[in-house]
Amino acid sequence: MKTIGSFHINGAWATPAAGSTLADVINPATEQCIGHVAMGTAEDADRAVAAAQAALSAWSQSSREERIALLERVVDQYRLRLADIAGNGREFGAVGLAEFLEWKTVCA
Repeated sequence: MKTIGSFHINGAWATPAAGSTLADVINPATEQCIGHVAMGTAEDADRAVAAAQAALSAWSQSSREERIALLERVVDQYRLRLADIAGNGREFGAVGLAEFLEWKTVCA
């Protein structure tokens, strides 16, 4: 059973603010607990929003070609980790995600 106890904010894994708790991740097909994830606080949300606002300035100034190149790298990373992302025999969903991201890259 996997526990993810941190958040990815501003390009790095960040420890949740004080008061953060863990929530069960439930498989809807079996109703079994398959892991745990950190629940963020208002402070965690504020950090994430501030990072997104800061990134938007650079992103909005980038060219179409730069955005496409970045999104192609994201798709490449998803493809490299398909087995890990899919897990437990859910390859179809993960492959669909990578293909969706590839399609979105063309539309960037």
